Amino acid sequence: MAARTEMSSYLSLVEASNTCTEEALRDDHLYRLYLPFDDQAHGLLLPSVVAMIPWTYAFKISHDVKRVEVLDSSNGKETSAVVNRAFAEIINICLEADMFSILRGKTGSEDWRAMIGTKYPVKMYRYAQPLFGYVGQGVHLTAYTRKDGAMKLWIPRRGATVDSDPNMLDNTAAGSVPAGMSILDAMVDEADEEASLPRELVRSKAQPAGVVSYISPLGRGDGDEPNMIIPDVIYVYDIELPEGLIPKPRHEYDWEVKEFYLMDIEEVNCRLFNQEFKPNCALVLIDFFVRHGIITPSNDHEYALLNLRLRRHLPLNMTLSS
Repeated sequence: MAARTEMSSYLSLVEASNTCTEEALRDDHLYRLYLPFDDQAHGLLLPSVVAMIPWTYAFKISHDVKRVEVLDSSNGKETSAVVNRAFAEIINICLEADMFSILRGKTGSEDWRAMIGTKYPVKMYRYAQPLFGYVGQGVHLTAYTRKDGAMKLWIPRRGATVDSDPNMLDNTAAGSVPAGMSILDAMVDEADEEASLPRELVRSKAQPAGVVSYISPLGRGDGDEPNMIIPDVIYVYDIELPEGLIPKPRHEYDWEVKEFYLMDIEEVNCRLFNQEFKPNCALVLIDFFVRHGIITPSNDHEYALLNLRLRRHLPLNMTLSS
């Protein structure tokens, strides 16, 4: 993990997740990933990543225009299946050769995620997202209650053995969106599995509250492990819980969540600036603070820029499949 730097504002906390520079995203610097019969780019790859991936004959690499294309050997008859096989083959080669640390200890048969904005279903092994730089989709739920007239938030601590950001604070329930599942269903599943919240209550009472988006790099950039670009969009939901309803971990599923705390706004704020939250969860909480009038133009002189950076432009197709 990179060394922490002092965070003096909400904007600096947001930028901690938006660490991919505009220079790195220049058109003349990046390769773009294209699918058959689609002129929209679906992934962003740095030249060092393109050079390291063991491309098969299912891909065409055009270095002069910095373009990676998936080829359709079916001539449009089975495009979705051909594209999915092409990605799966490369991922399996990388797994077997132990080429990337992000895939180490994983198997290519688990945890599929859909590529957003495609004309036909394209799914990929979850942990391979950084290899191809496509937009990851997450869903985060913030549960709050009111006690003695004051708003309090239910904040979990991540387990000690999770793959990323162990022991850090998190949003009430959060996770990525599995292939073939709606955003709402994914949110209901996460709320059940991570916080034991009743499914029907969540489905009927949780309110969609927009999105946050960001672009971050991953990797050591040392030649053995090149930097990779990770664009992400998080679908944000809020739910107000009755005072007696207490979120609880579901340890019979896993230990991704260790325990829950009921925190007032001042404590959440303090822990944000102490950098105790998983970075993308900090974004969601700051967005919550903006939407609920805790952060305002009157108390934050970077208010306009803060709102813009919470929803960073992702230069890829973002249309949800119908």
